[in-house]
Amino acid sequence: MSLKLKGFPIKEAQTFLKTIKKKQELDFDTYLETSKQAIVNHHLKHNPFYRDLAKHADVNDWGTIPVMTKYDLQQPLEQRLSNGFSTKNVFINKTSGSSGTPFVFAKDKFCHALIWSNFIDRYSWFNLDLNRSKQARFYGIPLDKKGYYKERIKDELSNRFRFSVFNLSDEQLAKNVEKFRNTSFDYINGYTSSIVQFAKYLKQEHIVLKTICPSLKACIVTSEMLFATDKTLLETQLGIPIINEYGAAELGLIAFQNKKDEWIVNTEDLFIEILDDKNNALPYGEEGRVVITSLYNKAHAFIRYDLGDIGMLSNISTPQKPILKKLIGRTSDLVKL
Repeated sequence: MSLKLKGFPIKEAQTFLKTIKKKQELDFDTYLETSKQAIVNHHLKHNPFYRDLAKHADVNDWGTIPVMTKYDLQQPLEQRLSNGFSTKNVFINKTSGSSGTPFVFAKDKFCHALIWSNFIDRYSWFNLDLNRSKQARFYGIPLDKKGYYKERIKDELSNRFRFSVFNLSDEQLAKNVEKFRNTSFDYINGYTSSIVQFAKYLKQEHIVLKTICPSLKACIVTSEMLFATDKTLLETQLGIPIINEYGAAELGLIAFQNKKDEWIVNTEDLFIEILDDKNNALPYGEEGRVVITSLYNKAHAFIRYDLGDIGMLSNISTPQKPILKKLIGRTSDLVKL
């Protein structure tokens, strides 16, 4: 995996993820409150940017912790990093700006490895191995020469083949079909709209993808809402389970659909709240703003971070097992693996 080659502590992170799960099983409430206080205390002590932003915060009263947005982060990255971190020892990425406010952000290397560990864990629910499973990838790619070849190298290292989402003509989609016919892909991953367009072509040509690519196990859609009619189309024309993934580049995996069609919220390294316009927590079953705390990013504060999305947790949610019921007004940028 390319992450190992870049020196990220993936093995240590996977071990730590197991430790988190054990702590959650023993006493979830204590784990959550301790983790929330620890990350706030860290940034108040070591991050001048956050200390200024949260000057009135009381770590013992979560309601006093300010909600932050992308607008609060519109200053040079160097000014937002915690003491001991620089642009040379963190993972740096930037959002695509689909919500209108692109910005550069960072994660410490352990945090980034922990995010990957969560993806590895969730993919294993469907017998997918991020190290070995062959991915058919429906994502965009930078059009500048340097960015283009960088992504192609990443694809090669990550055992994936990238299909164009810019050219969805019948001629190109016919070539896609032949690629599936001649390649033992394990799963599909990518933009909902692009995969739906491919499925419409398959329907037009009376093709069920699984019949020409029998190695396929699942399709993971991300980045846009998956409507019920589209899910039915995908299940019919691809012939494999359709998995809904919700994530953000800044935060990692937010929710992942299980085999019972429940959109399980990530509680291991994130704390998710649904808030009203006055920053009050809403009960399960009510729509509100999706606000998320990254519990382990020590390089860059994402504490009570308003993604710009509207969501709702299911009435059958519990603190240990929150279930995302609805996601509306999808605006944030999705994880790029």
